[in-house]
Amino acid sequence: MNGAEPDLSTWELLQDCAKQIVDHLIARLPDDLRPEALRIGYKLHRRCPDEHLWGSYCSSTQTIKLYIEAIRDDCVEESSDLHKEIETTYLHELGHHLGLGEAEVEAYGL
Repeated sequence: MNGAEPDLSTWELLQDCAKQIVDHLIARLPDDLRPEALRIGYKLHRRCPDEHLWGSYCSSTQTIKLYIEAIRDDCVEESSDLHKEIETTYLHELGHHLGLGEAEVEAYGL
């Protein structure tokens, strides 16, 4: 072994980047929201198998899922900021966890 860093796949790099973005966002949440965000956690997936979604919230398991490759691909196509879109998608799904409906989270710009 030559001590060189192992090659990481594009997915691993994207996943690591998204994790850093979400973890940093959670750390910046207001004190009354942060404990709940930490309690439920989140999962990063490549894509939603059923449809083209950026994120979802499952109330039965209280899980936020982010579909990172779908977000990345749309950001590339639309020339939008991946960091911002990952944060917005996470906050959108957290809003659903907190009981906000689709119209309500959209009213907050999420």
